[in-house]
Amino acid sequence: MSESLEMYLATIIHLRAAKDEPVSLSVLANALSIASVSANEMCRKLQEQGLVIYRPYKGVTLTEEGERRGQAVLRRRGLWTVFLTQKLGLEPGRAVEVADALEHATPRDVTDLLDDFLGNPRVTPLGDLIPSANTRVAYPAATPLTTLATGRVGHVAELPAAAPIRDFLHQHGLQVGTPATVLSIADSGERLLALGSEGASIRHLSVSQDIAAQILVTPHEDLLEIAALCADEESSPYVKLIPLSQLQKDEVGVVVRLNSRGALRQRLLDMGVATGVEIRLKHKAPLGDPLEFTVKDYQISLRREEAAEIMVEVAFCSNLVTALQ
Repeated sequence: MSESLEMYLATIIHLRAAKDEPVSLSVLANALSIASVSANEMCRKLQEQGLVIYRPYKGVTLTEEGERRGQAVLRRRGLWTVFLTQKLGLEPGRAVEVADALEHATPRDVTDLLDDFLGNPRVTPLGDLIPSANTRVAYPAATPLTTLATGRVGHVAELPAAAPIRDFLHQHGLQVGTPATVLSIADSGERLLALGSEGASIRHLSVSQDIAAQILVTPHEDLLEIAALCADEESSPYVKLIPLSQLQKDEVGVVVRLNSRGALRQRLLDMGVATGVEIRLKHKAPLGDPLEFTVKDYQISLRREEAAEIMVEVAFCSNLVTALQ
């Protein structure tokens, strides 16, 4: 597939408000800085190849194959962006420009090697989600907290990578899964949040524009739509990303990232805690610390703060009801 066709598919994914909602030709042309006539011609070519469904005056949506290819492009772009920022020190905006060129020339096997080398990251420094290698497995769409208007509710999907900021947010009650309602937005961009659900103990927290941009949330209304898919949990493609410390007793997670560095990271690897490994919470001490896990056929014990540095995938539907309460 040509680079221009791949760019169209990836751009459609970025622009759409929902998976089945058409993207208008004028919006697509504006995003790609081209004439509407050129966008019309390209969309017809994509439709001929079975990658999109184009309806004049309504817009364009992706077919299943178009979705697969578009997500593959975004995966390569996201991984290269992480590599260029974390390993080469490029500024994020510049890294995206370079990644846009590299994404078209990277074979699938090299992409998989890059993913493993980087520790299977799930988000770029700019807050964009990196699609899974298995396109049948999807993360509920997450967006920066800054995109939520006053009065809207978002369920925290991922916190900033910097440990000091994560620790600060944890101490004030903001964790992965926490419902956060935007109460007000100051001229400076600072946001006053209400943490928790109605009927529960509500805590308030103010975060700066910069920190809010690093907090990814899944809008509450999106979770309601996904809930319909969970009626048949076995066939639902959705998984969620949580810290290992939030795993429930007897729940199984698959390790996708180790946030820790240095001696702790090496100790975890020595214990068999590596990406792709299944881990089950066996026992939780009366005060919640330490936590005992089963990895393969043996037991390990971790302090809660150590477990919080390990990100795992778990079936999304299993705890969706709790998330919506």
